[in-house]
Amino acid sequence: MKITLLVTYFFYFLVSTLAAQVRYTGEELRDYYYWFHQYSQTALFYEDGARLVSFTEKTPVRQYPNVQAAVAGYLGLGEVVTNQLIPVARAVVSTEKGYQDQWFKVTACQATTGQTYTGYVWGGHLAKSWLYYDLDQDGTTELVALGLHLEQRRAPEDIQADLKVIHQGQLQASLAIAGLCLFDDCGSSNLLRVYEISTQPRQVIFETSTLTAGCLVGVDKAFVSWDTNQLRLIYQAEYSTGHQYANNAFYRHQDNATLICYYQNENNAFEPVWACKPLSTTVAVP
Repeated sequence: MKITLLVTYFFYFLVSTLAAQVRYTGEELRDYYYWFHQYSQTALFYEDGARLVSFTEKTPVRQYPNVQAAVAGYLGLGEVVTNQLIPVARAVVSTEKGYQDQWFKVTACQATTGQTYTGYVWGGHLAKSWLYYDLDQDGTTELVALGLHLEQRRAPEDIQADLKVIHQGQLQASLAIAGLCLFDDCGSSNLLRVYEISTQPRQVIFETSTLTAGCLVGVDKAFVSWDTNQLRLIYQAEYSTGHQYANNAFYRHQDNATLICYYQNENNAFEPVWACKPLSTTVAVP
């Protein structure tokens, strides 16, 4: 419902501001908008019975949608819960650490007894987008999740997200991404994708994207590399204005050669295109 109401305003704003960086115009913009929402998990928060994921360690599940309410149980990092849809008219929103977000009614499993219980989780404690991927090529999947960076927010422009790699409930790596607006005020829809750019050794790049219509309006994207032990920001930009925040080199291994690469642009399938060239001399590659 929120997406439908905002689409007309969103199209008008983006078409009027894309002169600085022509990415999506006219039919392309409309195609991107609907393509994005085919893959975004944002709609799951408004579907009864959808599976949602805890984004913080010891996430409190409260008996009522209030930070002062008694705790019914705690969720582990990456624990899956079932959404119990709250009608829009009864939705409760509150602010924690400077971020405003909605409460969600969920059914969870008590780890010690195996019994299910129902309670309320504040939206900032839930992942906004997530995927499962075998990053280490060991036959087991890691959880890669995008959510709020829950340090105290000190100014309106102090907006951050976190990208986390989680293995069997333990945090393996995380990266704060400034400016990526995920909380309720933003009216954002979010997307997390993964691209495998090398298999030996495995190298992947994650794309974190938001379509926002609220405190910020536009298309924000960040690309983050994973090299088996750490996350690193490769490229970040606000696509509606063309403002670029970062464009860092990364190394790519291909056919027994090492390439140095940068983000170049996107193709017609909205996938990143990398500009790469071989290293001219033998160097130690991190």
